[in-house]
Amino acid sequence: MNLAFKILFALLIILCLFISCKDLEDFPLHQEKIGGKGGIYILCEGLYAQNSSSLAYYNFSNKTFTRDIFLDKNGRKLGDTANDMQQYGSNIYIVVDNSGIIEIIDAATGLSKQKILLRNAQNRNRHPRYITFHENKAYVACFDSTICRIDTATFAVEAVIKAGAYPDGICVANNKLYVSNSGDRNSTNMGNTVSVICIPTFTKIKEITVAPNPYRIMPDSRNNVYLASRGSYNGNGPFVFQRIDTQRDEVAETYHNIEALNFTIHNDTAYIYNYNFVTQTHSIKVFDCWTERIIDHNFIKDGTKLQTPYGISVNPSNGDVYITDAGSFTSTGDVYCFRKNGTLNFKISDVGLNPNAMLFASEISSSPSKPTHKSHISRVIDYHPAPGQFIGERAYLPIGKTPETVTYDEVLARISEVLINLGEAVSLGGFGGYITLGFDEPIKNIFGKHDFKVLGNAYYNEQHFGIGGNSEPGIVLVSKDVNGNGIADDEWYELAGSEYRNPKTIHNYSITYYKPNPINGDVMWRDNQGTTGYVPRNDYHKQSSYFPLWENKNELVFHGSRLPDNGVSISPSNYLLYAYAYGYADNHPNNSELSNFDINWAVDASGNPVYLNEIHFIRIYTAVNQVNGWIGETSTEISGIENLHK
Repeated sequence: MNLAFKILFALLIILCLFISCKDLEDFPLHQEKIGGKGGIYILCEGLYAQNSSSLAYYNFSNKTFTRDIFLDKNGRKLGDTANDMQQYGSNIYIVVDNSGIIEIIDAATGLSKQKILLRNAQNRNRHPRYITFHENKAYVACFDSTICRIDTATFAVEAVIKAGAYPDGICVANNKLYVSNSGDRNSTNMGNTVSVICIPTFTKIKEITVAPNPYRIMPDSRNNVYLASRGSYNGNGPFVFQRIDTQRDEVAETYHNIEALNFTIHNDTAYIYNYNFVTQTHSIKVFDCWTERIIDHNFIKDGTKLQTPYGISVNPSNGDVYITDAGSFTSTGDVYCFRKNGTLNFKISDVGLNPNAMLFASEISSSPSKPTHKSHISRVIDYHPAPGQFIGERAYLPIGKTPETVTYDEVLARISEVLINLGEAVSLGGFGGYITLGFDEPIKNIFGKHDFKVLGNAYYNEQHFGIGGNSEPGIVLVSKDVNGNGIADDEWYELAGSEYRNPKTIHNYSITYYKPNPINGDVMWRDNQGTTGYVPRNDYHKQSSYFPLWENKNELVFHGSRLPDNGVSISPSNYLLYAYAYGYADNHPNNSELSNFDINWAVDASGNPVYLNEIHFIRIYTAVNQVNGWIGETSTEISGIENLHK
């Protein structure tokens, strides 16, 4: 959903609070048997800031419907405000705006394969909007004025460039990217340009002036690019439909007799809908891209009534036209399937909140659901974070609990759920905060190979690719269950990373954190080097305390090796957290071999090499004690352990 319309939708929500949801039992209403195999994915963006996005699936073969196949298959929610969905090869890429992620799933199974975080150098959400593909690369338009290029083989963000203000729609034509720049949400500063980006050089080469608030943009078979612009932000339009000549890169035609809020193109036929938010009326027209004429002013022929058209798509196998209906925006929406002659074929009711995109894919496997993250973790043995800006946040607490009322056992159970079932990241807080993990099957030490990977959320800054960006290194310890009692009570060994023998690394370092009074104050610390400091609060994390109150202690003491500071201020508002060469958690991106670990790196307390043929336990702790300006303290985050021999 365009952010400009979220303001309007918020007003609609207030007006519609007392509208009841439709009866969920009326799904589906068929007028005709559906033939063929495969099915349709239906992306529902949910309600803004409520983590209610979902992915429905209807199987054409056996007429079964799954209201949220992503949740069913992956054991976790999709995220907040899913905005776009496209297939490339065997993978489906789902763009989740307010979560700042690209979720990649297998089109045949619905299982998640990768989650790409799109963050800038300040660790802020880029707000990805729409995605397109060209020659094994994905290109994502983001509301932070950037375009991200992703390698579809490695899922790595390769490069980032600037477009215009608030890039929204994006498409490929004539070996170039065309990006609609919607402008900011202030009605006096609407965007009115389309950026043209040369794909081979990945540089912007031109800005084309178009109608205000450009949005949906798509090519036809002759590399003409069509654009729908939404005009003012109050929902009154005018909604303008234009054609861009990609040889000259200029607007070739403005169709004054066509109002276009949204559209899709199939076989050079455009299906265009318009919706008046004031009168709550709509029209759906059919446009021939070859003759550039309207060939049908009223597509729906049987009197079928839609409340609020929201998304439109065509089934490439038979030409059926699918239209989503968002209803009141607060109750579950529907999907209508029309034959090419404009008569209703069938309706799928109550698919989810605000269905906005559809995708026709091969039949989903009926294999049992399973977690899709590759975590090998079977137990979270203990979790003792140091104070930090993420500690005590709602995501780490059971429903209904606060930092003041939650117990340690409840926190441990929730962290186990987050890591094992959901595969989400867990923060260890400032220096020394740690987590201990256990495995039902040991991780073998195989000579000449890396043995496991620690999954985190590190990424590279686009200007310092491969060097760093958001690296928050944690030291990894391993242990073998020598006595066979299943308890992590045997000796621990550090995996010596690249900084182990760095003269600036402080071994035998210890730090004490003091419970603040009041509890919402900055957290003071003192170390054994005679230094004091604070873990400061910030405006982005406003929970009642950064101190883990469930520990029921006034002081928390942690020991370990302190790595050299890795944060550098490269501008007044920009910090770069450099990555160390190897051997640390949350240091390099998950898709890099530099996030892999070799058990043969193990050393004892004196730094002597130790041979372990296998390990049963891993402990990770934050190993940098540094506050990086407004972005806060360095805090290692992990989301799983991957056994590289499985």
